[in-house]
Amino acid sequence: ILTDATTWTAWSPVARAQVESGHELGEVRRFRVPLVAGLSWPRLTSRERTTTYELPRRWGYEMLSGVPGVRDYAAEVNLIPTPAGGTDIRWRVSLRPSVTGTGGALRWMLQRLYADTATGLARAAEADPRGFAPDR
Repeated sequence: ILTDATTWTAWSPVARAQVESGHELGEVRRFRVPLVAGLSWPRLTSRERTTTYELPRRWGYEMLSGVPGVRDYAAEVNLIPTPAGGTDIRWRVSLRPSVTGTGGALRWMLQRLYADTATGLARAAEADPRGFAPDR
């Protein structure tokens, strides 16, 4: 579910998702996302490329374009089995603000966006027979 861009509109704040080129490692995707989590407007279009594809435990990507005021944006999602049989989702993002003093605002917006995204992923995985449990 996590690496299938076509499912993102069902479980995340993403309004539109498409694969531009490639498959798995090196895949380039285009997403239409809210600028601020929880708001339907304004939205921006971002492009990203898969840089890590080590399923079922790890997936990473870099932002190619679309996030204003940001450079060197990279993210990694780790799916970690828990002793109770579930899975922890750890979504880590690193970036450099291109405008001095905007780091705090970017951090706040991204924390909200990825909290909503991870929650949606967990709910969708519980309902989908493909799931995302790394021990499968």
